[in-house]
Amino acid sequence: MSTLTETDYTPRAWVGCLGCYNSGRLIGEWLDADGLEDPDTLAAICTRPDHDELWCMDLDNIPGGECSPAEAASLARAITDYLAGADDYGLAAPVALEYVESLNLSGPDDWPRIGEDVTYTSAESRTDYVLEFLEDAYRLPELPAWLHIDYAGTFEDLTSGETVIQHLGTFYVFHDA
Repeated sequence: MSTLTETDYTPRAWVGCLGCYNSGRLIGEWLDADGLEDPDTLAAICTRPDHDELWCMDLDNIPGGECSPAEAASLARAITDYLAGADDYGLAAPVALEYVESLNLSGPDDWPRIGEDVTYTSAESRTDYVLEFLEDAYRLPELPAWLHIDYAGTFEDLTSGETVIQHLGTFYVFHDA
């Protein structure tokens, strides 16, 4: 089993000059969240005086799509706070980030809070998830040998309507709290 140890989840955006883009040139650079609010850093992206509008054309570790640098900075602060809250409930940053992105919500005010609005269950496999459900629901210490279960199908039935994220071989199933 492999484990990520040095993964960077720093929010960043590729900020480009819209004037250059509209002229057929792709001029811009990747900036960490801090640089999205630094006027000197933003001014250095394009020095043409007639090109004064910058746009975040790609986001990394920030949910959402294209937006202004100010909006990206605001989203970066919000996702940093969100990931810290998710970590308080034992949810790893990449899973929480993928969960938020999968919801396609309009903004941070709509993001469900882990542990308050939504809870999650994790399992190493679909089979483990189903077995844990059966143990919890029916208090069965072990299943009878004659019982044959379609674990993949039962997992799909049990998680229908839920958000399921698979990360590094573990399944995370999110439930409304």
